[in-house]
Amino acid sequence: LCASVGDVPAELRDQAVVVDVDRITPAARRPAVPLDPGDVVYGYFTSGTTGTPKCAMNRHGGLTNRLIYMRRYFGTPDGEEVVLQNSSHTFDSSLWQLFLPLITGGHSVLPVQGEFLNLQHTVETIAEYGVTAADFVSSVFNSLAAIVDGDEEALGKLSTLRRLIVGSEPLNPGAVHHMMAQLPHLRITNGYGPTEATIGMVFHPVSPE
Repeated sequence: LCASVGDVPAELRDQAVVVDVDRITPAARRPAVPLDPGDVVYGYFTSGTTGTPKCAMNRHGGLTNRLIYMRRYFGTPDGEEVVLQNSSHTFDSSLWQLFLPLITGGHSVLPVQGEFLNLQHTVETIAEYGVTAADFVSSVFNSLAAIVDGDEEALGKLSTLRRLIVGSEPLNPGAVHHMMAQLPHLRITNGYGPTEATIGMVFHPVSPE
């Protein structure tokens, strides 16, 4: 998913989805819709800590703040980030996976529908597209770590990964540190935050210590 064909490596152009806004809706025909940072941009249903389902309404300002902060925190280089959009659209983490690479001139890789939890497919996708960043809930990360443990071929397919955000559930320190030992270039960040806080609110870089 990218903004123009010129952004896509030649060998991947037949697989890319190009969204050319100017061609779809010329500027002269775009409706003048006033937007304010306080306007609602999306809503996600969540039970939160109450156990009672409710829709968490989030605002343009919050989402913008989240993306700008992530770009600064991770030092995302323009045009180089390739993010795996491995969260279902029913989870708010899918939003940063789509929008962060688009505001930095990078790429968002959409896996085959229904393959979100097929971790062998995930490993192959990371290798095929040179994915540099991804986001996993802790239980899925634990399974990924077990699948590639000691497998030099599988670990090699993860060689382009530079950043992993792991969260939503308590981390397994053993799995995290073992993965870091096998992929020393990999930076793992523990993320946390309720849906009401626009995807998340805390980042903690995990160190070997």
